Amino acid sequence: MTDRSSKRGGALGPRPLDPLSERLVRRLAGKPSQQLDPGERSAAFGLAEGYVSVVANLALFALKLSLGIASGSIALVADAVHTASDSLTSVVVIISAYVARKPPDAEHPYGHGRAEYIATVIIALLLGVAGFEFGRGSLERILAPRAISASWLVVAIVAFTAAAKEWLARYALGLAARCGNRALAADAWHHRSDAMATVLVAAGMVGSRFGLPWLDGVAGLGVSLLLLKVAYDIAKDGVDSLIGRAPAPEEIAAVKRDARSVEGVMGVHDVVIHQYGNHRFISLHVETAADPSAVDLHHLSEQVEKAVALSGHGSVCVHVDPVDRDHPAYDSLRETVAELVRRDPEISSFHDLRIIGGAEQFTAVLDVRCEPGCIDPERVRERVKAAVGKRYPRASVVVELEPTYSY
Repeated sequence: MTDRSSKRGGALGPRPLDPLSERLVRRLAGKPSQQLDPGERSAAFGLAEGYVSVVANLALFALKLSLGIASGSIALVADAVHTASDSLTSVVVIISAYVARKPPDAEHPYGHGRAEYIATVIIALLLGVAGFEFGRGSLERILAPRAISASWLVVAIVAFTAAAKEWLARYALGLAARCGNRALAADAWHHRSDAMATVLVAAGMVGSRFGLPWLDGVAGLGVSLLLLKVAYDIAKDGVDSLIGRAPAPEEIAAVKRDARSVEGVMGVHDVVIHQYGNHRFISLHVETAADPSAVDLHHLSEQVEKAVALSGHGSVCVHVDPVDRDHPAYDSLRETVAELVRRDPEISSFHDLRIIGGAEQFTAVLDVRCEPGCIDPERVRERVKAAVGKRYPRASVVVELEPTYSY
């Protein structure tokens, strides 16, 4: 088992932070950001963003609320509440960061990194509730429109608050990109949705000045729909991560490529990736020649673990499958199975073909991967066994079905 720190920040480490964030991270983590491991970095960045967001959101909330009450804009009051809710979501980010940076314990041997996913779902729920309430208030304003008294100065100030929220969004996204914290990315979209909502509010104020008082309610309804859409997207992302998101095809391809770069590896399969916060745990099988000694095969497995881990994929465990390609029946047996795979729409691929025994009487062992839509994998197993048995009547055939979570 090999573990290496992520190198996703590049050969020289993660990009430097702005001076304010760096000071916050140093105070919160006790050392510079570039000396933090991935888990420490994610937690420290989450704390830095959370504290900055809480202070900024409370200031913007007070400004928007006072302007909304003074001008009589329901959309601006709703937008002020939305900004206040951003403070709550930032508090959630802070709490999740404190939980996520707790070390592993007996009950949580993989650490607490998935606290970030829980925070993401909580943020989405808060955003959805806010969107629903804003929509209800906006519909009431559309049915009973009221003129809004908002000067151009008020409109300009509202536009400034939108720019401030967009800055907070970019700040959070920048930190999220440096550490992979999903809760930070969710909080960033919360900020951005607030910025877009404020733009709609400003549009409603301008419309009221031109004799369209109902436009304020329409703008508020637009805010609510936007919030509900963002809430759905964030919730889906968080729930997918909690349930267990399939690894990206690019990630699987990169792991296989790095494993094949080791001399002596003839094939790679059964790649399994588990994600716990910023930590990945990977297992994979490699096919090798059957003649090396056990010591040589052990050394090869360690070389593969290092090659995959040093590319920034995570902690790696390798299983070695020796394959006797010099067996007299290997090539013809492989072609028999390959032809069946080409003709059978329910079979995706096969691998790990091993032959144990003599030239005529032997045991053939292979793994078969079914297509995602396969209804009856057991029938697939029987078809493969029948095809091999027909070609080699004296052979014993063992067919293993690949689980859906291996690649």
